[in-house]
Amino acid sequence: SWQLFIEKETGISFKFEGAIYGDNIRKADLFHEESKIAIEINPTITHSTQPSPFHGKKVPVKYHQERAVLAEENGWNLIQIFDWDKPEDIISLLKSIFGIEQTKIPGRKCSLKEISTNEAKTFIENNHRQGSSATGAICYGLFYEDELVQVMTFSKERFTKDLGDKHYELIRSCSKEGFVVLGGSNKIFKAFINSEYKPNKIKTFVDYSKGQGLSYEKLGMNFIGLANLNGLYANIDTGEAYKVTSCTQKFRSEYEKLGQTQQQYMNSKRFYRINDAGNKIFEWTRN
Repeated sequence: SWQLFIEKETGISFKFEGAIYGDNIRKADLFHEESKIAIEINPTITHSTQPSPFHGKKVPVKYHQERAVLAEENGWNLIQIFDWDKPEDIISLLKSIFGIEQTKIPGRKCSLKEISTNEAKTFIENNHRQGSSATGAICYGLFYEDELVQVMTFSKERFTKDLGDKHYELIRSCSKEGFVVLGGSNKIFKAFINSEYKPNKIKTFVDYSKGQGLSYEKLGMNFIGLANLNGLYANIDTGEAYKVTSCTQKFRSEYEKLGQTQQQYMNSKRFYRINDAGNKIFEWTRN
């Protein structure tokens, strides 16, 4: 079970079923009272928004996002685990949150350089849970004793019709696995603000299933709302998952050839629709 696996890998003992949502009816699967960290395990087979052959019910579309909001309102940080999450990534996240096996480096002793997209992409692929599928064209790195220990990347703002000339998006931010660069994020963020790019607005999106984005508030960014949910089709056997929009691009010719709808085709391959917890949006605006 996840409870035993987490304790074995981290030494942290989570208790079973905690009433973290402000009532005694809804309970999180695992909870750690002292740190106010809770965990929900969301297998596609029981958390699909579509009825499956294994149960006739379906969860509401906003179920996982509403759980994240409720937890935060009640002072808890909720981590939600889906079938597509790698166990080693969850353990790495917990070790980071609890400060286990983390080497601390003072950011003031690091040198800052603008680095190539390829260098940033390689670093992000090795050290960021979401990988380097999105990287950004503007990349900064912090070096400690000539070793790259933290990266933050930016691009022109995406996902908006109001594209301002100086509107940017913070795409990825991560430090080397097992390292914490004290003040590192602030050092890079300030460097970008004061750079030749002269941003007037910087926006970022935070995966609400893995955190609340408090580190971005420390950079001077403000929470401005929730983004649209991501709808995915996830395989109930393997955890392989695709966003619904990707399914249209990847499989449309196949299911149209068979005279099937997307749902019929994906279900026949044991993929079922599930929604994540969405993203929190944070924004910095130049005064």
